[in-house]
Amino acid sequence: MKKKKLKRRNKLMVSVVMPVYNAGDFLVDSIESILSQSFQDFEFIIVDDLSSDGSWELIKKYAKRYKKLKVFRNKKHLGVSEAVKLAIQKSRGRFIARMDADDIAVHYRLKTQLNYLLN
Repeated sequence: MKKKKLKRRNKLMVSVVMPVYNAGDFLVDSIESILSQSFQDFEFIIVDDLSSDGSWELIKKYAKRYKKLKVFRNKKHLGVSEAVKLAIQKSRGRFIARMDADDIAVHYRLKTQLNYLLN
């Protein structure tokens, strides 16, 4: 009997996953708070759940400027759980950090959480 190979992840430490649905009023601050983290060994995966408020256009602009940002868009509105599920499927990090589109992460959030998990 053949053993299934586990999906190997890169040596990337953290994948930040963020579902977005009509979060345009908060999105810039939320994205900026992750991109400006003191810990930088992360990828940032955003899944837009078919926003109608311009969120997707804003997300695409950030994706052009930042290589660590990977963006996806659902073809129909599926809800937050399915958007998060897709983001996790696309992730390569050893750890997953969940971020909401209307939240702001303190500058040392990822570093603090990673130190806790590793210790």
